[in-house]
Amino acid sequence: MPSSKSTQSPAPNEFSADAFHQLHQLQSGSATAAEPGVAWFRATTPTGELFISVKTARFSQLRMNDATHALFLGLAQEQLTILEDWLGCPLDLSPCENNCAHPEVFTLSRRDDYQSDLTLYLPLSSLQALPIFFETDLEDSAVQITWALQSLCLTLQHFEFSKRDFAKLNNQAIILLPLSFSMGWNTHLRSAGSTTQLKGSIIKAPLMWIVNEYANDGHHQIKPRRANPLAGTINGTLTTVVHIPMQALIGFSAGQAYDILNDSALNEARLSLDNGECIHGSIKPLGKGFAFHANA
Repeated sequence: MPSSKSTQSPAPNEFSADAFHQLHQLQSGSATAAEPGVAWFRATTPTGELFISVKTARFSQLRMNDATHALFLGLAQEQLTILEDWLGCPLDLSPCENNCAHPEVFTLSRRDDYQSDLTLYLPLSSLQALPIFFETDLEDSAVQITWALQSLCLTLQHFEFSKRDFAKLNNQAIILLPLSFSMGWNTHLRSAGSTTQLKGSIIKAPLMWIVNEYANDGHHQIKPRRANPLAGTINGTLTTVVHIPMQALIGFSAGQAYDILNDSALNEARLSLDNGECIHGSIKPLGKGFAFHANA
């Protein structure tokens, strides 16, 4: 990987006396063992915002301040260098709270004296512009990579039900999916809590999901209309959860196909209604398309 300027570890005189006192307690064994400490950071890159967390059992009881954040980054210096080389730019990291809504991409771990885990979080829209990560580049380092297997929400269809149709939904109803009978069964893939979505479509022979492009603003998002009490209609959104390894989305191109619509995804669909109700069921073939079968 090309070399890039790395985030610099702080000089010892940048640490406060309080941080050194806490660190001395931990290293001398006078502090009680606790859960691993975690520090959060964020940065802006040419491909968008990213978050990282650094976790280590060595600093489980340090109070978070500028000096202790520097200690965490110092332990993860080699992982940061690898990350910057892969992204192709230095990272100007700022401490932050754990309020990240982006999906986890991977964790870079050290199991030597540094004992630290650096986990990267990115919006789905950033993945297309990233280069392939070659794990062979880690062979001569103390760092190991673990890719995340993400559970992502796939939106399949939106509905508008009349009161008469709505009354039938809880009784093993079978609901046709009109989009599935068309040539382009358009869908959206997103992570929980994120406004960024990947637009894609489903092909039926074999059953595959094809990524088209990403959408990260409200204009491109498919949102169900709110219920209209005067019209007596109730709107619903049919979704299912699919599992996809994040390395499969790195550097994706339009038209790339993914085999993610397995039995688990098809049998764990749910219809969320804007009156707060949720109906679980499965998606099954019907003629040249598909239908949602509500559970009894």
